[in-house]
Amino acid sequence: MRLMELIKDIKPRALKGNLEAEVSGISYDSRKAKPGDMFVCIPGTRDDGHKYVKQARERGVVVFLTSREVEAEAAQAVVVVEEPRLEMGKLASRLAGEPSRKMQLIGITGTNGKTTVSYLLEAISAVEEIACGVIGTINYRWQGKSIISSNTTPESVEVLGYLAQMVKAGVKRAAMEVSSHALDQKRVAGICFRAGIFTNLTPEHLDYHENMEAYFQAKARLFTEVLPGKWLAEKIDFQPLSVINLDDAFGEKLFALAPEKKVGYSLARKSADYYGRIVHYGWDGIRVRMTGPAGELELQSPLLGKINAWNILAASACLSELGTAGEKIVQGVSALQQVPGRMERVANDRGLLLLVDYAHTPDALENVLRIVRELETKRLVLVFGCVGDRDRKKRPAMGRIAAANAQLVVVTSDNPRTEQPGKIIEEIEAGIKAAGFPKAKRPGPDAQGYLIEPDRRAAIQMALESAREGDCVLIAGKGHEDYQILGDKRIHFDDREEVKRILGTR
Repeated sequence: MRLMELIKDIKPRALKGNLEAEVSGISYDSRKAKPGDMFVCIPGTRDDGHKYVKQARERGVVVFLTSREVEAEAAQAVVVVEEPRLEMGKLASRLAGEPSRKMQLIGITGTNGKTTVSYLLEAISAVEEIACGVIGTINYRWQGKSIISSNTTPESVEVLGYLAQMVKAGVKRAAMEVSSHALDQKRVAGICFRAGIFTNLTPEHLDYHENMEAYFQAKARLFTEVLPGKWLAEKIDFQPLSVINLDDAFGEKLFALAPEKKVGYSLARKSADYYGRIVHYGWDGIRVRMTGPAGELELQSPLLGKINAWNILAASACLSELGTAGEKIVQGVSALQQVPGRMERVANDRGLLLLVDYAHTPDALENVLRIVRELETKRLVLVFGCVGDRDRKKRPAMGRIAAANAQLVVVTSDNPRTEQPGKIIEEIEAGIKAAGFPKAKRPGPDAQGYLIEPDRRAAIQMALESAREGDCVLIAGKGHEDYQILGDKRIHFDDREEVKRILGTR
């Protein structure tokens, strides 16, 4: 596409060089730049793309999108703008043929529940016979194709590339997890959403966001800036939908800020647009009676716990507002058997409830433990650790939560990264000790208290050897992940595989 056609809707601070340049692609990593590309110089927290102009030039780049003047050769152009990342998304969307406008794209944000909601949207879409794509924490997938996720929400250039492939493959709807980092960094610029879902907000990523208010403001941007089209090159011609959890304090606050059209869902407020009442939950799943504008639906799901009642309401309310028939929602909710690494059951012949879950924050761990306690198992055996090089404040907090809810806790490593596993465990142990939880003398069926085993494989084996019929063994923190990060190395490690190997049920 000719440069001046590509940038027709943006207002550069400066424009110089070859304005007749033909742009065939957009890149922001000089190592991946190709001949004919526009290279975007993104100023980052760790690095600055302006430092790599020379390398990009050597790779045949024809245009530089920058926030300050850079040197260019005669055949190249320089476009100087206030926010290169924001404009990058708009331009990438135009170059890709505006794929997000050719589908029903639903954005999901919140601390917990994003992945499960995306799976529910996909399951209901399958019953409707609507081809649905997903971009999220576990993978990016559509029409039988799956790509391992590198980020919950990739850069806009990648997202738009995936959406373009989806459109080409016949996808009519997509569910996309939208992280707070992506919103803060405007990684979803140029992407047009038909609807947005807010699940909840609890402490996480406070090593990045200064405080909970800053974290909330980042999440809120999906509803106050992205959905209304403020990050798009061209105006939208429809009214986007906001679907918000009113049982969350930040959800209440967001509901007041979000523009119309908006609906709230709740398990506590009968006055909510979509009110759900849990009528059954147990080892076999959950049943929620949802009342909304179209009437009452009985939603039966194999998923476990109250947190999934909210997730079911979120997905059901969203698609109901977008026109999905009630019977299709009922069928889709019941069709989703499990979500990888989200309260995922591992089959066994020992009479144990074996669960692998991604809970890696205090709130998520407390929610999962509460769910298990409500299921009335005999004993709760918990295996967990905390990641390295991340928010240290949550370590003692998670230790206290573990001590308050489990009968036996095995503290181990998660992804220690460059930290010493022993140091991380010491900080978790401080919270356990503060709760007055005793240290167990040894593992075994009668063990009570906590044990320390830095080797995650050995810790899982210790927990399984200590469990007896009727107990729940919960392995928390890594969920769907099939790797462990030790130092700067990533090794293969999957909690579910380890359980099956130990039990001989592979």
